[in-house]
Amino acid sequence: KAVVSTQSTGYKVVEKGTPNSLDYRLFHVKDGVPVSAFHDIPLYTDDTNKYCNMVVEIPRWTNAKMEISKEEHLNPIKQDVKKGKLRYVNNVFPYHGYIWNYGAIPQTWEDPPTWTRIPDAKGTMTHLTPSRLEQELLLGARLNRLRSWALLP
Repeated sequence: KAVVSTQSTGYKVVEKGTPNSLDYRLFHVKDGVPVSAFHDIPLYTDDTNKYCNMVVEIPRWTNAKMEISKEEHLNPIKQDVKKGKLRYVNNVFPYHGYIWNYGAIPQTWEDPPTWTRIPDAKGTMTHLTPSRLEQELLLGARLNRLRSWALLP
């Protein structure tokens, strides 16, 4: 059970289970209390609203397809499963795994019955999913600040 600090945010990440197994989970903790990655981590890093929090689900150069669990209590990060098997992404030469840090912006759930500002588009039943293109390898479940981001269709 490793505990990893996530910068100066006050959040810590607690690992439970064995990596690359069905029981592996990453939980967020603040002030010794477990919190939800969806509901309890704020959208913005401070009162200026210039920076958003990003929860890293899949660190750059890794293959395990990790995601925040919508169904489990406290919404831990776990490896995605399809037909009873853990999911991984293939390597595409010359790269290994994901070529960016992939994650979630907390408190941005898109509700399917709600129409968006885009004509004939409904919510996707997920959170906004940023990708950070950079050289730094970010640890799974770590919180990071986002300032500028582009929306891709």
